[in-house]
Amino acid sequence: MKRAIKKSLAGALIFVLVFTMMGCSKNAKEATTNGDNKSTETSTPNGDDGIDRSKTITLDVFSTQTNYQGIQGGWFAEIIKDKFNIELNIIAPNVAGGGDSLYQTRSAEGNLGDIVIIDRAKMKDCVESGIILNITDYYANSTHLKNFDQSIQATKEFIGSDGIYALSGSSTCKATEPVFENQAPYVGTFMRLDYYNELGNPVMKNTSDMLKVLKQMQNAHPTTEDGKKVYAFSLFDDWDGDYMAVASKYAFLYGYDEGKAGFVFPSPDATSYSEISDDKGVYHNSLKMLFDANQMGLVDPDSSSQNWDTVYTKMQNGQTLFAFWPWLGGAFNNLENKNAGKGMVYIPVEDQKLVNDGYNRYGNTQLSIAIGNKTKYPDRVFEFVDWMASSEYIYYTPGSAGIKGLNWDIVDDRPVLTEFGYKCMDDGTTPMPGEYGGGTFQDGRPEIGFNFLATTSVDPDTGEKFAIADWSSVLESTQTLLDQNYEKTFGARNAAEYLLKNNLVQVAPGSAYFAPSEDTELSTKRSQCGDLITNVSWQMIFAENEEEFNALWADMKVQLEGLGYQDVLSADLQKLEGLRKARAEAVAAESK
Repeated sequence: MKRAIKKSLAGALIFVLVFTMMGCSKNAKEATTNGDNKSTETSTPNGDDGIDRSKTITLDVFSTQTNYQGIQGGWFAEIIKDKFNIELNIIAPNVAGGGDSLYQTRSAEGNLGDIVIIDRAKMKDCVESGIILNITDYYANSTHLKNFDQSIQATKEFIGSDGIYALSGSSTCKATEPVFENQAPYVGTFMRLDYYNELGNPVMKNTSDMLKVLKQMQNAHPTTEDGKKVYAFSLFDDWDGDYMAVASKYAFLYGYDEGKAGFVFPSPDATSYSEISDDKGVYHNSLKMLFDANQMGLVDPDSSSQNWDTVYTKMQNGQTLFAFWPWLGGAFNNLENKNAGKGMVYIPVEDQKLVNDGYNRYGNTQLSIAIGNKTKYPDRVFEFVDWMASSEYIYYTPGSAGIKGLNWDIVDDRPVLTEFGYKCMDDGTTPMPGEYGGGTFQDGRPEIGFNFLATTSVDPDTGEKFAIADWSSVLESTQTLLDQNYEKTFGARNAAEYLLKNNLVQVAPGSAYFAPSEDTELSTKRSQCGDLITNVSWQMIFAENEEEFNALWADMKVQLEGLGYQDVLSADLQKLEGLRKARAEAVAAESK
């Protein structure tokens, strides 16, 4: 079974289709990864700031947050060529394969790239090993980064350095308010509303009822219009790491979240948790639900061998009836389908109360960006990174509108999409004008995989969020039959309104918590336990019967003990306590 560690990005929107996934692309290209800075003479004039931009330089961007590898192309490449006379060579471990091997190889060589985007624990190691540039003096004269000083100082504290080396991203605002993108939760039960209405809007008390409803949908619509087989669940392993990534999303449906404390899933305030090996825990329950679904013929048999791209395409084609994420379900929700009343929407299950991340003034506490110490052009690299913290850059990133004057503009003091902008939002393959670099709108998006400011934050210049799906003008002009049917069915205009109205969402407060780095011995134990958990999880879902399902689980628990699981669990419980304190502090700070 293919396994590669891939992490999501983040935030994504139903309305904007594939390019809602920050840093993801469907067209990976081969990249050189030798870290060399390539340059060619150009006629770009020097700036008044003394920076010599007369040469076109290619900057290597090492990013664990993108599924694209190669030279950045399209309209964004045209923008940064004109603005900075640079091009970007994206180096993506997710595409290169081998899990952490590319990181280990390049860091051992002392050169990850000109721009480095990795998790904070690894970044701390890189700073301590001397391969990250001290940018304190550059930061003091920054134009945009200084607006994020709170999160940057928090990262500095985590790194434990006198100077500034790494920067954090995705800063937002209130910790106790849920982050909804396109009026949808981060994780939920997304299903076909048109099929649900056909069945008479049956009440689903639990996931057992949900599977029965999905089976009824499948029975009524066993194939797509072009004859392709329809399943409820189409899974993939691209993002698996310490456990099966898709299965872990079940935790968000039943009062827990993930990613902060390893093998324990914390409650929103982190005062309680569900351990991954608990026989009655959320992870086991998720595997049991997927096993039951497979026994009912609801799981795509290709799941263990397909990747994200295939899963996304199947959703686009209407071959899938369920999604944990709104942005995956949104692959089917093009304007044609929505106008016809067809689409994937959040449909509630009575025994669920969703957990959703809150805003975080400290930024993404797991991700950081820095400049490599061996770059030949530190002033030009910093100039570009500083610009990445500007509002202009945010409008180019997934979930935002694109180029002002082409895709959107200000009309009557508020942002509105142009006719061309609407075309791009509905169909990412819309061709771009030649003067903007050609290609498609979708393929021209930045492939860096990093934002300093979350698109769910408000642009002070417009008074509205950067995310176009939340613009008042877009909400007014994009009402479809699907939207109307949702309101008729649930008495709310969208999922966010329904969840808030019915008190069905719990907020995991954004905090300054940093998961501590681990020594080699503990890291090895975690990796070995994670490999076992992930592989057995897949086997359990496709087990022949419940007896085999239970036997696999029991055997896995025995093997975990021999791999040092208790040592890892002990460390994770310490992380949980740190997370609890940090979340409590974030809530307390908000009330001051």
